Formats: sequence, C-alpha cells, structure tokens
Amino acid sequence: MRKTITIFQGSGKEELLKRLAEIDDITTIDNVVLNNQSAEIILHRAEGKLYWKVAVDDAPFQRLRKRGKTMKSFLSALNTAETETFGSNFLVICYQDTLPKRTPEGAIPTRWCLIDPYEPYVIEGEKCVIKTVDLTFTEEEFMAMMETGIAFYDAANEVCYPLKYESLPTVGRFIDCNTAFKDLEDCPLGPAFLLATRLVNKNEVNFLMQDIPGAEKKVRPILSIIGKNYMPFSHEKIVETLLDEFSKYYVCSVDTWEITGEASTVSVHLLVPGYNHGIQISIGRASGHPVRVTAFTRISETEIYLQENTVPHKKDVPVHMLVKEIPESFTLFERQWETLSKQEIPKELIPQILMPLQKPLGKKRFEKLLQHSFPQNGLDFMTEVCKVTNVRLNKKEEKLLKAGYAACMKQAVLACFNVKEFW
Repeated sequence: MRKTITIFQGSGKEELLKRLAEIDDITTIDNVVLNNQSAEIILHRAEGKLYWKVAVDDAPFQRLRKRGKTMKSFLSALNTAETETFGSNFLVICYQDTLPKRTPEGAIPTRWCLIDPYEPYVIEGEKCVIKTVDLTFTEEEFMAMMETGIAFYDAANEVCYPLKYESLPTVGRFIDCNTAFKDLEDCPLGPAFLLATRLVNKNEVNFLMQDIPGAEKKVRPILSIIGKNYMPFSHEKIVETLLDEFSKYYVCSVDTWEITGEASTVSVHLLVPGYNHGIQISIGRASGHPVRVTAFTRISETEIYLQENTVPHKKDVPVHMLVKEIPESFTLFERQWETLSKQEIPKELIPQILMPLQKPLGKKRFEKLLQHSFPQNGLDFMTEVCKVTNVRLNKKEEKLLKAGYAACMKQAVLACFNVKEFW
C-alpha cells in the first residue's frame, strides 16, 4: 500500500547539492487552527465617532480582518466572524470521478466527495447523501491529488492539501488508527470519513508540505502531520557540512544519491586502498524520520554496517554527534580484517561466532547455515559467511543482518585468541 516516490536521483556532489536546495525551497510548514480560536476586538471613539476592528487569530487559513465606523456594522461583523471563522472551514475530500471534458485552458475537471467533520452526510428521505464538490486542476496538481485520493480542503480559500503516501504513518497516528489506510486503494471513502470525524476534537493541525514547483499554491501536498515544536532545516546545508567533515579523514566522493518525499539519501565512497568503505547519509524529511549516518564496508558485494549515529529533528543538527566514532569504526574493522587474515577459525566455535545472525535470518535459515562447510582461514570464512547469507529480507531484518556481520567479525577475532575483548 505504502509507496516511496523518487523525486530526483543521480550521482555527483554538485548536482546533489543543487537538487537539495530546490527541495529545501519548496518544503514548508503550515497550520490550521480549528477550534478555540480567539479574536481581538478594538473599539475606539474619537470626536463623537465610533471606530472598531475585529482581528481573528492569525492562523494561515482562518484570517478575518474587518473594520467599520458604526455599531450596526460592528455587530454584523461579529455575527459574520462567528459563523464564517469560528466554525470549521477545514473539510476532507475523497476522489469520486474525473469529468469528461477539459477546460479550454487544459485543466482537468474532477468531482470529489465533500465530508464536513460536523455534518459528514445528510439524510434525504431514507437515504444518506454525501455532498460533492467539483474542482479543476492542472496536470501536475491532478497527479498530486490522485496519489492517495484523499485531501484536506480549506473551503474558505479553496486550497487542497492532498495526502502523500509518506504522510500516511503520521496521519494514522493523528487519527489514532494506524491501520486506517491499509485498503486505501480499494476503499478510500472509509479512511476519509474517519479522518473527518477526528478533526472535530482537534484544536490545531500542523503540516509539513512540499509545494509543486512553479505552480500556484492551490494544491499543497502534505508530507507529514507534525507537532507544533517541529523545526525544518536545510538538507543541503547538512549534507555539505557532513561531506566537509568526512573529507578531513578521507578522500571521499559522492557515489549515488536519491531524494524522495520521505528522505534524502546519499552514498559516499571513501578512497581507502585495499578496502571498499562507504558512508550513507540519510536525512528524513517527514516527521519520525531522523538524520542518520551509517559507516559500512563491502565484502563480496555484501554491506557490513560498522557504526550508525542518529539524531532527531532539530533546528541546529549536532553534526559532531553524527561524525562521532565513524572514523574509529573503520580503523577497528581494518585491524580485525588484518588479524583474521592470519588466523584459522576453530570449527567448534563457529555456532557461537554466527549467533548474531540467528535473529535476522530466522531459525530455519540459521540451522541451514550451521550445516554449511566453511573454510578455516579467517578472511575466507567471513567472505563465505557474507556470500551464503546474502538473501532477500525485509527492511528491518536486512538492517539487523548487516549489523550482525560486524558482530560476527568481532566474535571470530575473540575466538581465535580466546579473549573477551579486542582493541
């Protein structure tokens, strides 16, 4: 159900930083205040005349500014504010149909189910009737709206906030139902109704959005629902800073990179003779996806995770925490690798050495692994382990497996010398 859509991908540092800057420019935060909104009322009398002003909370979608000079117009404005502003104009829409004829400008006419949190449907006779609204979009806007087919709709300003696939985990937490979008493609109306009903008791909703480049801000795709303390930061600046930091230790180059709505991921190659070292930088964009730096090396096309540093979203990302112990992890691996090249692995200790791989591989695969005939030389042993366990796993188990290889290497060195600690 959940999809990660690639926005840009490529290789090379210059193109990467250029694309990150473009994404930074269109990634913004917005919010809507739904309930408990306050207003400031100012009355001023001068020279026998009454001057008044009503200013409602400066939330982006619910602004109201009115002025006047008479008590009658003042009371009228108060009534208008009560019905138009303090009531919720924030609705949920769900895709129903694409209408047959485009506009002369080429816009695509569509029809959407319109779900008001306070009146999701009306009773007509013995039938429940769902209101609809007709909206037209450009090609780019239509594609954004159709990604999930569900959007928030600011009726007062006619702005749509479609949910991207990346936003569904945080939206699920927002409505206290993580399984709501399980059958989204088959039945989007159900999740849309659930989403609308949850808006009734919410005072404020904060969005992390990614605007469509070059388009009017009529359709603003949502990457994530975020907390009020969430602070955005520049992906370009973080990547550039990290590359500068690692260049102090190694000759490094950007190998490949990918930018999705969920994260920016960069694979950096380190030029170390005799080894295939690398660093992966992953900067989450949506809420719940932190900044992560992973040191890895490759043996027989298999990645081994040596060290991983993670920091949560903050306005000022502590780069030193991301670099911490990364160079040392490569040095430790090289010492272990050199040690194993001169040692033989005791056969009776192989089950103990391979134990870190049991959980990610599962019981059956692990039992089969123990029956495998391994070479005795330490380097050949580890190379063979990486080769025969390079199987397809889900994301969580794959990560555990890659980290498990490093633990196996440590166990192998300890077994060779019959000691409890190495280094």
